[in-house]
Amino acid sequence: DLAFSFKKIGLMYLEIRDNSNALVSFEKVSEIYQHILSLDDFEFADSYYNIGLVYQQMGDHMNALIFFERALNIMQQSLLETHSNLQIFGENIKSLKE
Repeated sequence: DLAFSFKKIGLMYLEIRDNSNALVSFEKVSEIYQHILSLDDFEFADSYYNIGLVYQQMGDHMNALIFFERALNIMQQSLLETHSNLQIFGENIKSLKE
């Protein structure tokens, strides 16, 4: 699907540190999901997390924190408390607040 393709493209841009194109790709993923998913869907959390990663890589810790917290809030609603992604998201938020 289109959102999955943009996600993969965004991840490739993120890997080569092309942050502006990564951000555009991940924002397109979120835009697509807004039309087809409920706001508490796991995929929304993933897209917010990826946007947070871009901001973190850019050194924009305030925006990274905003998107990591959005992702964590969705994850807490849609997954078990023992899910590994909850721990990862929580650790990223903690590191940005320090």
